[in-house]
Amino acid sequence: MCGKNSLQLVKVEVAAELCSASTAQRMNMKHYNLGKYLLCESSEFDSSKNFSSHKNLERHIRAISHCFMRRPLIRQMVEKVHKKMNKRKVIMLCAHGVSYKSKWAYVDGKRRRYIQDWISDNDGKAATLLLKCCNEENYDISSRHSIVIHPRSAVSNIEIIRGWNGHNMRVYAPSHGYVDENYRALHHALTSI
Repeated sequence: MCGKNSLQLVKVEVAAELCSASTAQRMNMKHYNLGKYLLCESSEFDSSKNFSSHKNLERHIRAISHCFMRRPLIRQMVEKVHKKMNKRKVIMLCAHGVSYKSKWAYVDGKRRRYIQDWISDNDGKAATLLLKCCNEENYDISSRHSIVIHPRSAVSNIEIIRGWNGHNMRVYAPSHGYVDENYRALHHALTSI
């Protein structure tokens, strides 16, 4: 079964799995269950238009995820957490990131929702939370269970695929804080997980 209609069948409402019922009522997000990956897109994005099949979308998300986790130590840390948690590997949020009331937010339809709230709703449901959302104010986030990888400024697919040089990406490890700029902190987080 191929074609654009088959991708429509892949869309899943994962309110019970992904977030609380009250949160699900406030969202217009589309969710694509792609095995180890869950893609959450704001209503402005529509991957079903760009990818003809579930398999093509999964390949794209896998490639983007690999670009986020380009550094070997980060990949090793993600794999360790993935095995330890025995949960989904990656949940990726694709949305327009904005500054709203001096906090990092994303746009979903006509609503703005705080990125930290999305992280809190999904923390522990996957080893890694990838945020493909502009962060032009370089806001900080936190999590208790999942590794969070996010940009420190504007972001696009082209920048991600061409390869971030590590200066545009931030890595937050639970119990360790940001570890992307300090090799010792990254190595310590890897060995203590």
